[in-house]
Amino acid sequence: MNWINSPRQQWILVRAVALVFLAFTTPLTAQPVKPDSSAVRYVPPPAPPTPIPTSGRQRGGSSRGNCLVANQPLVALVPSTWKNLDNQQQKRTPALSAWESVWGLTTDEYPTFWFYLPYSSAPKLPIEFVLQDERGNNVYKTALTVAQTRPSVIEISLPSTATPLQADKMYHWYFLIDCDPDAPPLLEGWVQRTAINPTLTKQLKAATPRQRAALYAANGIWYDALTTLAELRRARPEDTELFKDWLSLLQSAELDALAREPISPCCTAKKTMLQPIAN
Repeated sequence: MNWINSPRQQWILVRAVALVFLAFTTPLTAQPVKPDSSAVRYVPPPAPPTPIPTSGRQRGGSSRGNCLVANQPLVALVPSTWKNLDNQQQKRTPALSAWESVWGLTTDEYPTFWFYLPYSSAPKLPIEFVLQDERGNNVYKTALTVAQTRPSVIEISLPSTATPLQADKMYHWYFLIDCDPDAPPLLEGWVQRTAINPTLTKQLKAATPRQRAALYAANGIWYDALTTLAELRRARPEDTELFKDWLSLLQSAELDALAREPISPCCTAKKTMLQPIAN
């Protein structure tokens, strides 16, 4: 599928499509649960530099074409904030007054990305995941199929055969369901690999997995905190203390409506394309 080429060329189109998607999106309904006061909490880091707008879409859905219908939206488990458009952006997109920033930090050369699929039955659901560098070059692109039987959280990991993420570089990812050629359900966001200081490195080495999740979250390293806890939750889904940590982390990013959703394995690869980054 060649629907995605350059993220900068797609920005205006995605914003317009997002307005259409909003009409089909049902807000998440959280089941209020008071988190433990000592549980894991995400502390957002300073915003990334403005020359690279971290425009994205955390939630989306569609009931058009051959797309499945769900009571909840498709969701990327990544923090999201809304920012006002500057004067130049307003001139380019006069129908919009703000843009959605979807991004997070990782220390991992090969990070894992997490998404919520709201479908109760998804026979051979066609998914495409694309990771691009700052200049819009594909770093990783894969086509997947999912055959889940209940709404759940899934993961997509960057394989060790791909080009590793470089420190302090921004990468743009896309997650879409290839069910409508004109307006497929689409999520997009950014990930930035960051270096950590010696003190935090020492703390992480001495910590248990739960403590590592708390350290990552407190230092604004979203992807690592989420992946650490998700893996623990998947291994021990009945652990109430882990649930408190999971709930607290998701609540700190306004994603706590998904806290009780199961974490399911994903997916069957249909096709994978790896492309080295040009220096």
